Amino acid sequence: MIHKLAEHERAVIFTLGRFSGVKGPGWVVLIPAVQTMNRMDIRPVTLDLPNVTVIYRVVDPGKALLAVADFRAAMQTLTETSVKGELAGRGADALVFERKGIEDALKKRLNDAIGAWGLHVESVALKR
Repeated sequence: MIHKLAEHERAVIFTLGRFSGVKGPGWVVLIPAVQTMNRMDIRPVTLDLPNVTVIYRVVDPGKALLAVADFRAAMQTLTETSVKGELAGRGADALVFERKGIEDALKKRLNDAIGAWGLHVESVALKR
C-alpha cells in the first residue's frame, strides 16, 4: 500500500503491531496486512487556556504516539497545573512586573516535563 504524506506529516509505522519507525514526508510504502501507519501532524499547535497561551509542536512523532495515551489532553492538563503552580502565592503585581520571568519559568517547566513525550514548547504567553 502506498501513502503520500505532506511536508507537515510524518508516518509512525507499526510492523505486526510493534513500533518500527517514523517515515515521511513523501511517499511511504507499506506491506499490506503486515504494516500499519498512524499519521502525525508536526505543525505548531496553539493551546489557548484562560490564563495562558502555549504554542508547542511534535518533535518526535514516535514518542508522542507511544509515550502518552493522548498527548493533547496531557499537554492541556500539565499546562493548567503548571500555571497554577507557578502563579501560586504571587500577587497581581507579579504578573505585571515579573511577566517575562514567569513565562520563561513556565516554558522551562513544561519542556522539562514533556521532553519524554516527544513534544517541545515554542512559546508561552500569559494573558492579562
